Amino acid sequence: MNQPLRFGILGTGNIARQFAQGVAGAKRSAVVCVASRSQDKADAFAGAHTIDRAYGRYQSLLEDENIDAVYVSLPNSMHHEWTIKALKAGKHVLCEKPLASNAKQAVEMFDTATSCDRLLVEAFMYRSHPQTHAIIQKIKQGAIGRVLLVRTSFCYCTQRIADNIRFDASLDGGALMDIGCYCIDFARLMIWLARRCNLNVEHWRV
Repeated sequence: MNQPLRFGILGTGNIARQFAQGVAGAKRSAVVCVASRSQDKADAFAGAHTIDRAYGRYQSLLEDENIDAVYVSLPNSMHHEWTIKALKAGKHVLCEKPLASNAKQAVEMFDTATSCDRLLVEAFMYRSHPQTHAIIQKIKQGAIGRVLLVRTSFCYCTQRIADNIRFDASLDGGALMDIGCYCIDFARLMIWLARRCNLNVEHWRV
């Protein structure tokens, strides 16, 4: 059997916790190390998720020769910097959404991935969901006919506002960056598919 893809996680927040829990049940992937700006936090996270190695510096994880890929779960404003550093360190990267703060950063990140011959993927998990695959197949088959409108919405309720990085503009937070990006990504996917399948598109709305 081939060796599982060995992940290192940058960050120890809630999304990193969910990722570690999900990969724990995987057969083809494994989380083998984690890094935080605090050694204590890294150690606590590693202990909670049975991870072998914990680092108190992000750079130390990138220097670990026993990982294949890095999951970047840091605040939005740090995605660009640490994705590029991970790619240049020879690691494949799964970067949490939104991939970057702007288009210029995104282009640079993918250009770096190409030049380093590494894979860079934005972590829109819904794209891998069987329901999404079924929708894509239906559109390819022309099952919905002519595309006239794409309308999307995504919302959730939270009472945690203070110190929440999702609402911190200095960290590139905000509604559009947090969950609005799902709506944009989905709409663009549907329009791209419709055009590829030669279905006329009149207009779309997010």
